[in-house]
Amino acid sequence: MGSESSWRKGVVLGLVDSQNDCGACIVKDGTILAAVNEERLTQKKLQGGFPKRSLDEVLDISELTYSDVDVIAVGGILTPPPYARLVRRFQAMEGDVRASSSGGLVPFLSDFVQDRFGLNIIDPGSWGGGLLARTVPALMRKDLPRPIRDRPLVPIDHHVAHIAGAYFLSGHDPVLGITADGLGDGYSLTVNRCADGRIERLDAMKGIDSFGMFYSAITQWLGFLPHRHEGKILGLSAQGDWKAVDVPFPFTDSGTYLGRWGWAGVPELERMFAGYHREDVAAWVQHHIEERMTELVAQWVGRTGLSHLALAGGVFANVRLNQRLWELEGVDSVFVHPHMGDGGLAVGAALACARPASAPLDDLYLGRGFTDNEVRSALEGAHVPYNRPADLEAEVAKLLAEGKVVGRFHGRAEWGPRALGNRSILVHATDEAVLDWLNDRLNRTEFMPFAPLVLEERVEQCFGDITGAELPATTMTITLNCTPWMRKHCPGAVHVDGTARPQIVSAKTTPRLHRLLGLYEENTGLPVLINTSFNLHEAPMVYDPAGAVRTFTEGAIDFLAIGPYLASSS
Repeated sequence: MGSESSWRKGVVLGLVDSQNDCGACIVKDGTILAAVNEERLTQKKLQGGFPKRSLDEVLDISELTYSDVDVIAVGGILTPPPYARLVRRFQAMEGDVRASSSGGLVPFLSDFVQDRFGLNIIDPGSWGGGLLARTVPALMRKDLPRPIRDRPLVPIDHHVAHIAGAYFLSGHDPVLGITADGLGDGYSLTVNRCADGRIERLDAMKGIDSFGMFYSAITQWLGFLPHRHEGKILGLSAQGDWKAVDVPFPFTDSGTYLGRWGWAGVPELERMFAGYHREDVAAWVQHHIEERMTELVAQWVGRTGLSHLALAGGVFANVRLNQRLWELEGVDSVFVHPHMGDGGLAVGAALACARPASAPLDDLYLGRGFTDNEVRSALEGAHVPYNRPADLEAEVAKLLAEGKVVGRFHGRAEWGPRALGNRSILVHATDEAVLDWLNDRLNRTEFMPFAPLVLEERVEQCFGDITGAELPATTMTITLNCTPWMRKHCPGAVHVDGTARPQIVSAKTTPRLHRLLGLYEENTGLPVLINTSFNLHEAPMVYDPAGAVRTFTEGAIDFLAIGPYLASSS
């Protein structure tokens, strides 16, 4: 570790103003006090732009004021590009366009600016990129609240922010840090040696040669939304045969992309995959991404002798890939940044600035909590009848054992894309058809199975030995092979390939959730429940009591356990 004088003490405000999933965080003396993404507050999925509301939210949660902020760390230098920071309305419009499958003039112009003109692949380290980078502090300051416009502002390279978030939260030092995403600040993949609080870049792939962008292009070609529905392609891939697609992977051995991006690349995809089934195309792209990434990581594990992996970037939302990397020879452990996409860059930038000692992250409940009075007001305001059970966990466990669907709203909100029990919908895992009927209730179209909550004491019974994957297995960021027992007794949580992406529940980190699951086991003999996010189709997870009650009244959930109260839909 570097000398203590190299650490930045005090309060670091981390920001990311991505075109999708902007947010803010507070790191004080190296500890994360709060982290929130704008989508939770606006209830617009992957809300982009400047994180005005989440900036104030994290300060309020941390019980701090503007005067307490010592430094501002921004995730990304030229991503988003300066024109987007200059005109925020254009940034929002461009972000909406890229999250849409519709055609027209605006998507064409957006595509031209980003892909044909090349503003999305400018390297801040280049001559021209360096000139543009000088504009970033001024462009960011214009949107900051006036009381903090004079604070030191530190732009952090996109991929440095990604890997800092993984390295400093991994609990290991040194680590081999790998980032992979669509692109950011000129690159789509980096390889890093992270040791003693410092990040050394060993290799990188240009943004124009992006595995992540290609996976997203296939996502869009198959009729889904790019940068949003890649998980559906992963789920679909298990139902196909990659060998049925007789098409060369369009990357050279060195990683150079041989195709074209944007609208110009659509005809190429049409020609490549004409006549193939979508399940087979999904299996084809998943197979080749896994093969290329495992080859690359294995090579660098061998070169560096580093056996602990820290992973960040949107590509590592691919939980099956993460399992493949954990299984590599020479890898002792893997840690996946829990908010691996751009929404995690605020925390990554703040940690890159604060440079704390690497420590395992065991608390992802970094949003706001609500008082019993606030919860009761939301219930009464919506005229929802409720009661206050003497033992809420025991009552909920009994309802779940009876096959009821229960929404759980408890404590502080989770940070990141996964529901981890505090803003979750819970149901039994014994029904093989649960994926179909519960998604139908929630108006969702999904191919990935629901994730299971699993008691920490029963991990071996469900998955066998998971040494080295313990941390990602607590945050649903890795798949694990299910035991025959798990496949037989909890089929609703097992994918067609025999894997599941669990949240391992411990008494230390989530005592009330652990007790609930333990009581459910007493009722049923099963230490597993299905956990899916508390939201309806294409909406972010609920954040506050009013949102939870509003979603509950849509009628998809039988009971709502909210704070100390229990409400019924009947």
